[in-house]
Amino acid sequence: ENCVEDTYLSPAIKRAVWQTITITEEIRKIIKKEPTKIFVEMARGSIKTGRTQSRKNKLEALYKNIKGNEYDELKKDLNNSSENELQNKRLYLYFIQLGKCMYSGDPISLHEISTDYEIDHIIPQSKIKDDSFDNVVLVKKMANQRKGAVIIPDEIRKKMNTFWKSLKDK
Repeated sequence: ENCVEDTYLSPAIKRAVWQTITITEEIRKIIKKEPTKIFVEMARGSIKTGRTQSRKNKLEALYKNIKGNEYDELKKDLNNSSENELQNKRLYLYFIQLGKCMYSGDPISLHEISTDYEIDHIIPQSKIKDDSFDNVVLVKKMANQRKGAVIIPDEIRKKMNTFWKSLKDK
């Protein structure tokens, strides 16, 4: 009790911690032993749901800020894509990632996007049920299969860190 009270948490977070402790105690009583693992997932309150800006408009705004001619072909492909086509998660990720595989950095072939590439969960679904764009990337099938059901290995992180930072900056 003192441990929770003495922590620097907002009242909302403290309530969530207390609720987790209560649930854990209930689980302990039901199974009559200490649980080996407990995963708790909490939703945030009062967050507006639904898309506020179309995917195409969001991408166009992002691409407008990108300087240089190296992405002219991508800009042209984006202009030729309809809002309806951008509902395809792979195509949307293709444009967000500037047409590159997030694990190898190799260019993605737009014509092979549905056969040679997969959507991978950065934090595997076995660990967290997050299917949002914050947790998915478009990658080559081979790179995804080598990675397996783990969080991104250090070798990929080291190789791709500069590219990921440049994407964030853009």
